[in-house]
Amino acid sequence: MPYYPDFTRLSLDKIVRRFSGADLIPSQIPLLEGLEEKLRALRSAGLGTLEDLVRALRSKEGPAAVAAGTGISEDYLVVLRRTVEAFRPKPVRIRDYPGIDPGTSGA
Repeated sequence: MPYYPDFTRLSLDKIVRRFSGADLIPSQIPLLEGLEEKLRALRSAGLGTLEDLVRALRSKEGPAAVAAGTGISEDYLVVLRRTVEAFRPKPVRIRDYPGIDPGTSGA
């Protein structure tokens, strides 16, 4: 049972809410520039959820293809993908926590 956000159910609007008032690191600050306009372009390209976005950008050719269809720079899209993927942390099995019996399956 996952304990992280279901990207298939989260719209791109989650990005705006997540960035509002966030203390972004310097490499992420450019993500705020024209964010609403860029999200409209992504929606127009058929990317409506965070999962759509991550899947479209994950492959090596992904950022170039999305950039060509939206007019958004590849560099921007790479930083956006990395930032969005950080919303979904790597799952840790219960048995991997210190002090938990190694025989615990977590299932």
